[in-house]
Amino acid sequence: MDITAEVEWSPLTGRVWTTRLEPCAVTCGLVIGDEHLLLVDTGSTPDQGRALAWGAARALGRPVDRIVVTHHHDDHAGGLAGVPGAQAWMHRGALAHLTEPPAVAHPISLMAYLDLGGLGAEVLHPGAGHTDGDLIVRVPGEQITFTGDLVETSGDPQADESTDFWNWPAAIGSMITATDGKGRYIPGHGDPVDADAVMAQNGRISRCVDQVKQSMEAGTPVDKIQGAHEWPFAQATITDWIPRIADQLAARGITRKGLLPLSRR
Repeated sequence: MDITAEVEWSPLTGRVWTTRLEPCAVTCGLVIGDEHLLLVDTGSTPDQGRALAWGAARALGRPVDRIVVTHHHDDHAGGLAGVPGAQAWMHRGALAHLTEPPAVAHPISLMAYLDLGGLGAEVLHPGAGHTDGDLIVRVPGEQITFTGDLVETSGDPQADESTDFWNWPAAIGSMITATDGKGRYIPGHGDPVDADAVMAQNGRISRCVDQVKQSMEAGTPVDKIQGAHEWPFAQATITDWIPRIADQLAARGITRKGLLPLSRR
């Protein structure tokens, strides 16, 4: 079986290509420098990572030797072992979640610059949001930014135990500021969008946090919050999010107005 047949790279620009892999319709990117090929995210399995790298090498005649993983989730980081010869950049928080970190790992706290030869890629940590180790990859020469799962357009944005709901809107705002709101934003799942669409989704995330906060301050029990508002995402998403948001807000001292946390009933 030719595993490269699983990968169909499509150009967004002359130097930035993308492909979409199942499961989860994850978007992976390829940034083409004169000296280095940069893979953005690696798919779900070593076979998918190998297919991405081999497909790129077959098309361009040279190997993928740089990788940025936008966060630790399996559908983005699971293919790392399939590209063992490449150097990988990840946020320190994301690396901490992996049971088998890549052999050549470059931990990032805030930012890194990758000179690919005739083209640069800026790797930035905009703050915790979708996970505690999110990275974005900006290719300013092509006006392309890979957002990871800070933004999703194929469905509702997703959350897990490492999601920081309070800071998520600020992280997206920082990304827009860092990129000057220019060009196209490539979400971890779904089609490219502009800054207006990114900020529209950001507003919906912020609205969810604000509505849970309002309900908690009004003394509404957590299991009654969902029915107290209209929500900008699907019912299943909100059912999952509300207790997570409530726990995080409670940890920040959000409680019923006029009551001290120790006097709640």
